[in-house]
Amino acid sequence: MTISYQFSRAMHDYLIRGNPDGLRDFKAIDKNNRFITIRASNATDMNITTAVDGGYLDPVGMYKTVIAKRTEINLADKLGVQKFISKGTTVDVPIDNEADGEWVETAEASASDQDAPALAQASMTLKGYSKHTTLSVELFEDEDANLMQFLTEWAARGQAKTYNQLLLAKVAANGTLYKTAASPTAIVAGELEQVAWNDTLEPYLDDTRSCAWVMKPNTYGKIKSIEGDSRLYGGSDALGGGRSLLEYPVYTSQKAGAMTAGLKPVYFGNWYQVAQREAPGFTLLKDPYSNANLGQVVLWMYFRTVFAVLQPDTVGYLAMHT
Repeated sequence: MTISYQFSRAMHDYLIRGNPDGLRDFKAIDKNNRFITIRASNATDMNITTAVDGGYLDPVGMYKTVIAKRTEINLADKLGVQKFISKGTTVDVPIDNEADGEWVETAEASASDQDAPALAQASMTLKGYSKHTTLSVELFEDEDANLMQFLTEWAARGQAKTYNQLLLAKVAANGTLYKTAASPTAIVAGELEQVAWNDTLEPYLDDTRSCAWVMKPNTYGKIKSIEGDSRLYGGSDALGGGRSLLEYPVYTSQKAGAMTAGLKPVYFGNWYQVAQREAPGFTLLKDPYSNANLGQVVLWMYFRTVFAVLQPDTVGYLAMHT
């Protein structure tokens, strides 16, 4: 995949004519005409000299595949979040904002009640996320560990974790507080029931298969260990070996909060009422030119996405007491 034609034209106008307007549209430079950069988590070049930066990939009787570290699933896919793929930086999604929709009793020969739906909009503005990896030409030529396949999978795993962080942060900010735990460090029997079976959420607990819990694995384990006359949440999990609480599936993520004062460790609701917009695709550009004087190849990677809660009543969280 390559950089878009529009971005290439904007860069051309900036370098040849000194016109920065196009790059501002892409949020590539700030108001002072300085390029905006996002640092990588492990800001180092890949090479064959330093073992941890690529030397381990140089074949000396090694196994010919990099063994990938397991990571989180993409929650948006598993939870059934609505996906929007459209052009334009900002898209306004129309939503129903009616408080009620009841019909009015009408007597014989009386005027009909006039009614209409009340609408609102959820604005979804794409934001860009990027990283780049620099590799020496020697590493490209000498490695024998399916490096490119590993790097694309590594980027995808990082993207999934980024999606999970953005999704839960959006629900934490715009979802509904269903319950505040009595303790700052523990969830007790009866509190989860007030999350799953509250009057506000109940109309949305339909059979779309998008109703589910999200929490840390440790939180799930502590909840399953709660005891009363018997272990209240310790029964068999969902059919097929999946995790469940109160008849709804549980998905785990390290991006959920811990059971610590003021944090939000448990999320629940109908996730179909959350939306995700994505730009048409994930961009990976192999650039052998920028650092050619150093004998390096640069892989540029970026994507754009945004999440929005379409109906705040439908999804929310349990928060710990402060």
